[in-house]
Amino acid sequence: MTSQKGLWDYFSGVSSPKQERKKKKVESDKLYEKEHRQRLFNENWREKFKCVNYPVEMNGEIKMTCTVCVMHLKGDDRKISFVRGSDNFSHHNMKDHENSKFHIKAVECETARLVIEASLQSNLQSCSTAASTSLTSCSQQIPDKEQEAEVLALPAMRALKIQHLFKNAHAIAKAGRPYTDMTWICKLYISKGINIGSTYHNYKACQVFTHYIAEVERQNLEKQLVKSKFFSVIVDDTIDSSRTEQQIVYVRFSINGQVETKFLSLEALERADSKSLYGAIFTAFVSLNLCKDTVFTKLVGFGSDGASVVQGCKSGVIALLRANQPSIHTVHCTAHRVELAVRDATKNLPYQQKVEQLLLQIYLFYHQSALNRAMLKNACISMGIKYLTPTRVGGTRWITHVRLALQHLLTIYKPLCHHLQQVGKSNCKTV
Repeated sequence: MTSQKGLWDYFSGVSSPKQERKKKKVESDKLYEKEHRQRLFNENWREKFKCVNYPVEMNGEIKMTCTVCVMHLKGDDRKISFVRGSDNFSHHNMKDHENSKFHIKAVECETARLVIEASLQSNLQSCSTAASTSLTSCSQQIPDKEQEAEVLALPAMRALKIQHLFKNAHAIAKAGRPYTDMTWICKLYISKGINIGSTYHNYKACQVFTHYIAEVERQNLEKQLVKSKFFSVIVDDTIDSSRTEQQIVYVRFSINGQVETKFLSLEALERADSKSLYGAIFTAFVSLNLCKDTVFTKLVGFGSDGASVVQGCKSGVIALLRANQPSIHTVHCTAHRVELAVRDATKNLPYQQKVEQLLLQIYLFYHQSALNRAMLKNACISMGIKYLTPTRVGGTRWITHVRLALQHLLTIYKPLCHHLQQVGKSNCKTV
């Protein structure tokens, strides 16, 4: 049955008196809230809404924010009022924000951050204790006892599930595997009867987990460098698969006589010149909240390869470093120096060139023919010798490549001679 139409439904652009009264009431309420009523922040809200931060001065006005949302929300999610600052001091407004998808997402991120910090410890109990001390970043107004109670109230099983997921993400990052491996690793856990829940099994969750693992490691490295009295920097550059110049930076330091070398950063370079390399080093330290003055105060050593853009005495990276730290001790990579020395010592030896040419021809003979490789493998099997593929000489690690090629040649020498003799005989019969 259709609803019965009223008289006002037959006139376009005209509302019923009831609708008009309702519209006027809404407008009058808004006008009253805006011009007459002055809402103030209620201090009792701090106990119920733990993450509220008040007062916050923004553009000369006193507002309130949510510490968890400010810390974790990214992109367009930061457009909400509790990140930019809200002056709507009403219980209803705060309740709506607490139940909003943005706040729930931020709370999940904060919970994940606390768990990964604690998962670096050996047991779950120490996990809760360590996480409770770091909850101060969530709400600066919560007393320590309340922080501890907040963390300990987390369900133990849920924390254990997240701990398993963080370990999966850590293994993927450590092995250099793609984030998409997270899905099948989680399926493997489930097939083993390990309860890891039904969420956060995709590559996006793996990215989030890896981000917070890296953040915890970065914070630990920052503490170590602040505690250390001096450190050295080791750099090297390479070109990635997208043909972008990259510089890897390591830092070497000592604490209580224990020397450690830690990965610091991988920086993309716009240009492979000395100024870009020099700037990339300090960009890496900026991520640890260490300024240039602090770096130069503690920087005592610098290690690199022998490229002129680094070793140049006038405009190289070392020259730029010595302009600010004259006492810095520079080290040319020992492996590079040995390789250069061997090359210089053997470049005029005729037999050295013959050996290199022989190894290269053997490599190309088998590399370019699947039939030749198969025949060599059959010869190795018939003689009971382990089959090894001839390798190429040359490249950046020249000494290592020559050594490996000689080892393979000596191992398969008899099968190699036997196969080459067969090839020679077959060629003579063909002719």
